[in-house]
Amino acid sequence: MGNFTCFERFAVTAAATSLLALVGAFGASAETIVYNGLAGTSVANGYADFDLNGDGFDDIGFYAFDYVSGTQEGGVGTYSYELGGKLYRTSIVNESDATIGATLAVGFNPGDAIDATSGDFGGGGELYVNGSGTPYGILAAAGSSAYLGFQIEVGSNFGTNDGYYFFGAAQETYYGWIAVERGSVILGDYGLQNVSGEAAAIPTVGSGPSPVPLPAGLPLLLAGLGALGLVRRRR
Repeated sequence: MGNFTCFERFAVTAAATSLLALVGAFGASAETIVYNGLAGTSVANGYADFDLNGDGFDDIGFYAFDYVSGTQEGGVGTYSYELGGKLYRTSIVNESDATIGATLAVGFNPGDAIDATSGDFGGGGELYVNGSGTPYGILAAAGSSAYLGFQIEVGSNFGTNDGYYFFGAAQETYYGWIAVERGSVILGDYGLQNVSGEAAAIPTVGSGPSPVPLPAGLPLLLAGLGALGLVRRRR
């Protein structure tokens, strides 16, 4: 390596090795991006809609009611819209419950992954229903929490009817999740997969949100670059 000293050789090698590690860390094709912009948002006695993919249109909505009669319920609904000649349709994983004659949102846990095999995707579902004094749903108990699974489909415009959009086969499907808590409905972090068709992973407990995770080799890279700067100053 020319006339470099042992220290200079180490600095160059460390910087080069760390740079390769850094490039490799950022080169992963599929990643579940975690967002914390909704964390702590409370929905009580009304509606609240949210734009999950940042395109300026609402993708999902939550509601919570406390009727004078004592009936309480909270749920989630989804939206479709047209943008740039394409249709966007959001749906959540839900299931029918014959006992109460309602569609309930399905709950997921840390470590689960949301994809096409997660269950039936539909337009909405109840989070908690307490109309008869008996609680139902994934947020039935006060203070309970869960994760919802959802998908955002992107397809061609096959026509509209009274504001409802109809899809052919979706050209792209992006999976995601969102944390919810009873109280009436409190939202937490949410994640959205950045590659069509890939599963969206729910972080394990304690992993925390990491919208832009730092590669493990970053400290070594900084040390190597600092050493290179010192080499330049010494030369």
